[in-house]
Parts: sequence; structure tokens; C-alpha cells
Amino acid sequence: MASKRSSILEYLRTTLFPTITEENGYTNTLATVERGLRYPDSLNESAFPAVFVAQTTEERKNLTKIHFQSDLLVTLVGFVKSAEGVSGAQGSLDSLIEDVTKALETDRLQGGLVNWTEVKRIRTDTGDLDPHAACAIEAHFIYTTEGTAP
Repeated sequence: MASKRSSILEYLRTTLFPTITEENGYTNTLATVERGLRYPDSLNESAFPAVFVAQTTEERKNLTKIHFQSDLLVTLVGFVKSAEGVSGAQGSLDSLIEDVTKALETDRLQGGLVNWTEVKRIRTDTGDLDPHAACAIEAHFIYTTEGTAP
């Protein structure tokens, strides 16, 4: 049986983010969704837009002898390419941020895996002169254990 932590991360990769398609009412259709992180220069042009479930930090608090509550911070890294191919990628980045945020907030219980979801911080790169742009979205997932399974 997978831990709740692992189940949450796999849910993001295999269930939630693949729903980000134009057919589902989003602005973008994600070409790449992976766990881990690759850098934009290692991706083919057809791999954009891309979202990576990149890094986690977890703080746990004991509730009882065998139960804890966790605040799982997941850093999601998104990459886009400019529609013009030379510069102007920030507009594409803004629409990717909107799509990822919409997907996360549509079901704040993430299919019943968490008690609450909150997007707390969004960082973008520093300009609009490159053909690619990046963002980091920090999403917190609060969950509690059921018995002794972490």
C-alpha cells in the first residue's frame, strides 16, 4: 500500500495535471507532466508547456500516538515557450499559471487524498526577452494519517 504522501504526488502526476487540456476548458494542453525536474534546454520544442512535480518539503505534527498531520509543500515547476519563438513568453507563462492553479483549486481535497489544498506562492523568472519562461508554484497539501500508515 502506498503512503498518503506518495499517493498525493502520483495523483498530481497521473490524474490531475493530465486533465489540463484545451478540450477540458483550459487555455493550454500540457505536453509534459513528470515527477522530478528536467531543464528547458533538455526538452524538445514539442514538450512545452511542461509541468514538473519537482520538490517537496514536509512538516509533520503528532495528533495522537499513532496519527500525525502533515503540511506537504510541493514545488511545481512549469516551462513554456513563446508563441512567437523569440521573446514574449510571459503571456504563455501567465496562462500556464492560471491553468495549474485552476486545476489545483477545482478539487481542494484532491480526490479525497487531502484535507485541504492551498496555493501559497508563485514565482516567475525575470523577463520576457527569452523564447522560454519558467515558474515555480508552491502548493500546500494538508493531510492526516489514518492509523499507522504514513
